[in-house]
Amino acid sequence: MPNSLLPPNATPLERAFELSAADRLEAIDLPLDRLKDPRTCPAELLPFLAWEWNTSRWNADWTEAEKRDVVADAIRIARIKGSRACVEEVMARHDALAYLVEWWEEQPRGEPGTFTVFLPLDSAGGERATPAFARAIIEDVIRHKPLSAHFVFAYRLQLAARIGSVGAVRTTLFGRLDMALDPNETLPWDDYLATEIGEPIESEAGALLEIA
Repeated sequence: MPNSLLPPNATPLERAFELSAADRLEAIDLPLDRLKDPRTCPAELLPFLAWEWNTSRWNADWTEAEKRDVVADAIRIARIKGSRACVEEVMARHDALAYLVEWWEEQPRGEPGTFTVFLPLDSAGGERATPAFARAIIEDVIRHKPLSAHFVFAYRLQLAARIGSVGAVRTTLFGRLDMALDPNETLPWDDYLATEIGEPIESEAGALLEIA
């Protein structure tokens, strides 16, 4: 048997077992070329292909087309992972208006090795103002940023009709996702700007933004 893996001193019984197993294995339809291609892989096997290719992001609620796109892009993303271009690309997948500013671009300059992720936000709020939306961006940035870099997430309000031009702001929520909230009932909260879920919005100086 030229294709046998058995040693020369294999017994006739062992060779018979080998032949029997070979016939069964050859009868299995295993189109590896289709299974390893994210465009032709059966939909139910896409999660396994994503794991094999080490995709950095996955959501079972995505459409089949979105899942195939993410797997197909896994190798290219892995090649640029840890770069600014990679972080900006994954941010754009969530919101085309999201952008980042590195420490050396800030005025005055920030702390070396840091950057800020900005998400423009208008008075309408909507899904973009929810913790879930911000958390999704934050988690993706964490997966793709340089390991040595640190960042903060900030909203940039665009409320010219109500309070004039407002610069970079942040919500208190995302700085303490794992902390219990203890609201101060003595403040007139109706007079302050808030996110869709009622979290007060602070300026960069830490002051609450009032409604004009």
